[in-house]
Amino acid sequence: VNDVAFTTNAGVSWTYLTPVKYEQPSGGRVYSFDVALSDPSKMLGGTNSDIYRSNDGGTTWQGASPMQNEPIDAISIHQTNPLEIVCGGLYNRKHSTDGGVTWKNDLVNNARSIVAIGRNPKAPSHIVAADANVVYSTLDGGNSWTKNEGWRNSTEQIIGDANDGSTFYASNYTGIRRSTDNGTTWHSPWPYAYGIWAFVKDPRNSDGCIAATTKGGDGPGATKGGDE
Repeated sequence: VNDVAFTTNAGVSWTYLTPVKYEQPSGGRVYSFDVALSDPSKMLGGTNSDIYRSNDGGTTWQGASPMQNEPIDAISIHQTNPLEIVCGGLYNRKHSTDGGVTWKNDLVNNARSIVAIGRNPKAPSHIVAADANVVYSTLDGGNSWTKNEGWRNSTEQIIGDANDGSTFYASNYTGIRRSTDNGTTWHSPWPYAYGIWAFVKDPRNSDGCIAATTKGGDGPGATKGGDE
């Protein structure tokens, strides 16, 4: 809730980073986090009131300028350019081109929080962001966005496909959906799943994905599958 930990031995042991707090009245709870793949010393933490950045692997942290004053529920750093970042908050969808020093609000006084952001690893400028009822997509890294109605039921995660620059996967408590047109339309390749609270692409197999559900055990609630 208040701290960030890291492991270098696949989770056998953990070490806490310097807490992402900075004298915030409510303690600076960490709601979202991301590490730059091209430079792991650069990382961002989204708290209940600001976006904090570190350029030394989490030893020291700096807040945004000016302070963002809203909870930050999702962060995505560009795979090869750590200066390009998109994040979602309670009132705005934001993007930064200077590593998180300053931010531009792409939505003003949005009615719903941006709860999930997915960036496509094949085409890093292709990004899909979602609130409870709407999916937004951009093909230019966040400079312009398209609003797509129709997605419902509180998206938990959005993941871009490693092989196709226009394909994304989204999960929520009703199942998993796939879009092949950058979030414009969605279909359900796994119609019997429910309670999807954790969903990742297998880094060893670009065609594979793993989903964990509230059901557990064998059967549709604990299936491992790929693009089909």
